[in-house]
Amino acid sequence: MANSPHPTSTQIRDIFQHLQDGDAATFYAKYVADDVHWTVMGTHALSGVYENKKDFLSLSASRIAAVLDGPMKLNIVKVIGGGDEEWAVVEMVADARLKNGKLADILARK
Repeated sequence: MANSPHPTSTQIRDIFQHLQDGDAATFYAKYVADDVHWTVMGTHALSGVYENKKDFLSLSASRIAAVLDGPMKLNIVKVIGGGDEEWAVVEMVADARLKNGKLADILARK
């Protein structure tokens, strides 16, 4: 798919690799539009619909800080879409420990 009208699933995985590598600053600055509409699926602290990048960053940071005891490590599971499709879903899991000592069970689709 060299002439795909949209980023391919491989290119999308490369973009989200910044999050997996702990380089969130580059990910958000370089690849996320200010007016992004972002849905985070699940039943965890980040779940919800965010109408722009500023809201996502400010709300997610406070929600994470309220429940996690230390940093969260994101891992890419699967990328669906991209290429000929103008949409994509990136499935990620997070390894983290909660303030109550339990492991967090976080699955995020971005």
